[in-house]
Amino acid sequence: MRGNPDYACTVKVKISNTTKRLFYLKDAEEGKSLIKALEKASKFWKRGQVKIQDRFEYDPEDKGCQLGKGSYGAVYKAFDKLTNTFIALKIIKRTLLSVEEYDMIASEIELSLVLSEDSHPGLTRLRDVYRSPDQVVLVMDLVEGVNLFSWLMANQNKRVYSEKVALRIFSTLAETLKHVHGRGVVHRDIKLDNVIISIDEGFRKIETKIIDFGLSILLLQGETHTKTLGSIAYLSPEIVRQSPHAFATDIWSLGIVLYTLLTGRMPFINQCLEKTMHNIKHKDINFNQTCWRRVSIEGKDLVVKMLSKQASERPRAAELLQHACFKQ
Repeated sequence: MRGNPDYACTVKVKISNTTKRLFYLKDAEEGKSLIKALEKASKFWKRGQVKIQDRFEYDPEDKGCQLGKGSYGAVYKAFDKLTNTFIALKIIKRTLLSVEEYDMIASEIELSLVLSEDSHPGLTRLRDVYRSPDQVVLVMDLVEGVNLFSWLMANQNKRVYSEKVALRIFSTLAETLKHVHGRGVVHRDIKLDNVIISIDEGFRKIETKIIDFGLSILLLQGETHTKTLGSIAYLSPEIVRQSPHAFATDIWSLGIVLYTLLTGRMPFINQCLEKTMHNIKHKDINFNQTCWRRVSIEGKDLVVKMLSKQASERPRAAELLQHACFKQ
């Protein structure tokens, strides 16, 4: 921590060999609290080689134990002997990672630790991290449910599914995004597949979790980013244009989710990639389509606001639940 004429203190943080950040703070005590929190987080990366079998019971050969598999590893259901609970183990093979990929995973872990501090119900809590020369192991809450895309495909034609249900699902996501943005984190890959939903048969109790912060970034107030990333169907106009983007890009992506929840369709998508990119930048929403007939004026208005081509015109995450469609 070092001084600065315009601030009480400046905190310089080395995130990786290629990434560093400066935090300018007007309150010295706030700076001390930040350093303390970062030192606590860094302990997760100073552990020596650990045999996870000593703490967790799981069988990597049992297909029923495997919850998912990716390019760099897999996720397993395991029993934690320390807490006597079932958890999810994400095991990442370091030997398959480039330096840049490892830095991205390190960044995701740091952000997940920050977001896990409050145990928000709309996020999967990262409980612990183990590191060894050949792998990184993330200990996470075990999430029950299915991804929102699969659930929507199976339920959108049921009689009990309605705009009211769609808005209830959306409201849980908006509340979670408000928390994420409040922590200075931009998700940058919000989509139906990155939402886990758990809901009873009568749609009385709805729980959702936003997952996969692999493309997320921490932004300070007024800061932007320019890297093009995300899933094509959910990309905001500013990302497609390769212009600077910030928190409003998540509002656009969540607006695509809302559009799909209300209509069962996705806007702007075309078999031709260039046409899809053009639609995202220029095409207006056509409310004359039959899929919009049962959607209220208020619901349509919220979609329009969230899918404004101009990022500055979109509502903030904290403003979404103040919209008129939630006051009906």
